[in-house]
Amino acid sequence: MLKHKYSIFTSLLVLALPLLAACGGTATETTPTVDTESVIATSIAQTMEAMAQTQTAEVTPTSASTATPENLASPTAATASVSLPTATMASVQLPTNCLIAGLVSETIPDGTVMSKGANFTKTWSIRNGGTCTWSTSYKMVFESGDLLGATSESYALTQSVSPGMMTSVSIPMTAPSTDGWYTGYWTLLTDAGVLVGRFSVSIYVGTPTAAPFSVTGVSYPTGVLSVTCGSEYKVPITITTDAPGTITYTIDSNLGVLASGDKTFTTAGSQIIYYSITATGADDLDIDVYIDNPNHQYFYLRNTDVQCK
Repeated sequence: MLKHKYSIFTSLLVLALPLLAACGGTATETTPTVDTESVIATSIAQTMEAMAQTQTAEVTPTSASTATPENLASPTAATASVSLPTATMASVQLPTNCLIAGLVSETIPDGTVMSKGANFTKTWSIRNGGTCTWSTSYKMVFESGDLLGATSESYALTQSVSPGMMTSVSIPMTAPSTDGWYTGYWTLLTDAGVLVGRFSVSIYVGTPTAAPFSVTGVSYPTGVLSVTCGSEYKVPITITTDAPGTITYTIDSNLGVLASGDKTFTTAGSQIIYYSITATGADDLDIDVYIDNPNHQYFYLRNTDVQCK
């Protein structure tokens, strides 16, 4: 087969030679030189241009590609009906002056000297100074400090207490077997855990002669305190000691600035110091009194209702 193709090619070449000789002109004519590289370069350039035009045509967006997406259906009345309902929970906001507790009296006053291991009952007599009735679901709950042998950390009120009336909370306790100061803090809470008042028990374990000079009580006005808006008001704080001596105190609150000082007692008894506050609206006044010398003890004074006029 290959040999046959070669014969045909040879015959054609022989027939074409006379024609080429006739068209070639005289022998003196110069045969034109073909610039092969130029031809190839031109061909490549034309090819690349054609390819570029083809690619451009392929990526040019058509009218179909600019079609806008299908619009989503707007919510119907049925869709709107599944939105979350408005909360209907009853408000937990308490009425003005609702929860106010005032300490009327107590057994085992702070600073009482106890013998080692002695059993005693701490009783707080408390007045409902607010406008809301306390129910038997209200509880006196241990907050911090020394539990002092109490068998439970929660004691429910034994009766409902109407505004202006009194009740008592009694907790059996035991003095520790080691000399020293012991203090526990208890809070009266509503059934929802809202603070009504804070109370303390503080004893010194040892012999009476070993008991140091100490502050046995700190108090301030409870109930409603009427002050002038934006003006300084001096809150009277009563401090009681069991012997003569000099105390060192620091006072802080939610309505005043940090204050500190000394107070000398020539005999056992009570004296008043004044703490400045400035009220800008209705609020509860909470004061922390720290007796650095001699007790190293906090006294928490809570829930005096301040009315700004």
